[in-house]
Amino acid sequence: MKVKIKGKEFELHYSMRMYILYENIMGKNLNVIEQGTTTSLIILMYCAVVASMQYHRINEHVAYEEFMDWLDEQPPTVFAEFGNWFTSASETYTSLKKVSDEPGETSEPDPNA
Repeated sequence: MKVKIKGKEFELHYSMRMYILYENIMGKNLNVIEQGTTTSLIILMYCAVVASMQYHRINEHVAYEEFMDWLDEQPPTVFAEFGNWFTSASETYTSLKKVSDEPGETSEPDPNA
């Protein structure tokens, strides 16, 4: 998902940094968020934007109020787009993690085979 904020356009990047930011702001794990609350979705999106800016080394600070102003200017479909992006990114990460965690599974060929 592409985002343009403070004159900078970038792709959102799924990372642990986003989860850490969320936990610091909300004081609870993302796994225990109340499903479907507007506040939790907005804060998760804010964390995704800030974490992605850090990942892309965009040296701009986006205060929560600035983010809310930006959000007010977006079409209502931005929530569905973000939800789809987050679901897809987290499912991809989870499926990759499951494959790499299975016993005997390696991503490199066995030199003894």
